[in-house]
Amino acid sequence: MSAELQLQSTLDALSESSNLNDLWSKLFNYISFCEIDSMVYHHLPPPGTLDDKDNLTVKKNFKSSKEGQAEVVNHIFELRLRKGARAMDEIRYWSCSTAELEQIAQANDSLTVFRAAGPLNVATIPVHGPGSRNGCFSLAYEETDKLKVEQKMRILQWACQNAHQLFCKLHLMNSRTMPSLTDRETEILSWVARGKSNSVIAQILGISPHTVNTYMRRLFLKLGTSDRTSVSLIGISNGLIEI
Repeated sequence: MSAELQLQSTLDALSESSNLNDLWSKLFNYISFCEIDSMVYHHLPPPGTLDDKDNLTVKKNFKSSKEGQAEVVNHIFELRLRKGARAMDEIRYWSCSTAELEQIAQANDSLTVFRAAGPLNVATIPVHGPGSRNGCFSLAYEETDKLKVEQKMRILQWACQNAHQLFCKLHLMNSRTMPSLTDRETEILSWVARGKSNSVIAQILGISPHTVNTYMRRLFLKLGTSDRTSVSLIGISNGLIEI
């Protein structure tokens, strides 16, 4: 079965994932089927997130002969691509020569397990989620035909994007640090994020400015901040409100 035909069944399987382990297992199966050597996923949420997954990284080697490759891909990503990765909007192809890889291994004891038989070729696929929770999948491959690689990565982009969306959904559902807001608090926070002042919000909702002030104090307390910009960012980034 081709990667194109397998994609739809993979997307269906991903949508039925009930937990993160199940999600990653299904995605790994498809990426391995597409003959990818290794994968590194970076979760890149925006400032203001309340969870502890700001720097979440998932690494997977799919071939025993490529042991340690994912660690190397992750290391190079951190050096070359981490800055600005959240704003990436198209697939980025990059490589690292055998000589460069040897220098990296010699300079980093934790990476000496990896010995390249040739240059490292990687495609970093940007993915986007709710509340600007973005991410990147860096996929290492051996294929040398540029057109075949680009075609494969366009197909894999669908799987990676769907997996990222589902990861964000499952993570937000399971987050222990996520505060619970009342309907009124959510409503007021939404207007704050739209730049409305307390007096304007009071007029819109038909309540007194004093009542809005009371709700704002509750929001500041629940979300652990004391300014309107930060409370808005936290609300959007953690999926508490949508703008």
